[in-house]
Amino acid sequence: RHTSFAQPAIFAVEMGLARLWQSWGIEPDVVLGHSVGQYAAACVAGVFSLEDGARLMAERGRMFGSLPEGGRMVAVFTDAKLVEEIAGDFPRVSVGAYNGRNTVLSGPAEDLEQIVAACSEDATRCTWLETSHAFHSELLDPVLDEFESFAAQFEYRAPKLTLVCNRTGKVLTRQTRLDAPYWRRHAREPVRFADSAATLADLGCAVLM
Repeated sequence: RHTSFAQPAIFAVEMGLARLWQSWGIEPDVVLGHSVGQYAAACVAGVFSLEDGARLMAERGRMFGSLPEGGRMVAVFTDAKLVEEIAGDFPRVSVGAYNGRNTVLSGPAEDLEQIVAACSEDATRCTWLETSHAFHSELLDPVLDEFESFAAQFEYRAPKLTLVCNRTGKVLTRQTRLDAPYWRRHAREPVRFADSAATLADLGCAVLM
C-alpha cells in the first residue's frame, strides 16, 4: 500500500507477464501502459533494459514515498469537463487521469474530501484510490528535480515497437525524446488513458492483453 514498494512491484508484475507472454510466442504490435505502466511498456519496446527499468522504478518509488503524507486520489464518475470545473475551485487539486468512465483527481486530502462531499449531494459516485500519495499533482514537485537528475543517468533508445504515450494519448514519434525531462513531465501531468485507448482503436488493434 506504500508507493516505495508498490511502484517496483507493479513494474515487476507487468514485466513478468510480458516476458511470460513473449515466451509463449505472443509478441505485441503496440504497447501502452497507465502511469507506472508506461515504464513497462517502454521496456517491452526496448527503450531501456529490464535492469535499468527496475532501478528507475525502485528509486522513483523511494523518492515519491519520501514525500509527506496527506495527499490522496479519488475517481469521480461523471463527465470529465464537469470534474475539471469542480477541481477549478481548488488550486492545489490536479486531474491525475482521464480514464473515460471516471476522471481521477489528485491533491491534498482536505480539498478532495470537500469535493467528494459536494459530489455526494448530487449523487455523483466517487471512489477513493488506495494510494499513499497524490500522484500527478503538485504535491510531487519537491522531489521532481532529484528524480530528473537520477533518470538522466540512463540511456534511452527509440522504441522498436509502436508505443502510445500516456501524456498525449498519441503514438510517440521519433522526434519525441524519451529522456529524463520526458519522465519528469510524465510523473506530473495527467494520464490520458481514454485518449490512449481511442488511439489503439484508430490503429485497428483488435486483441488487447
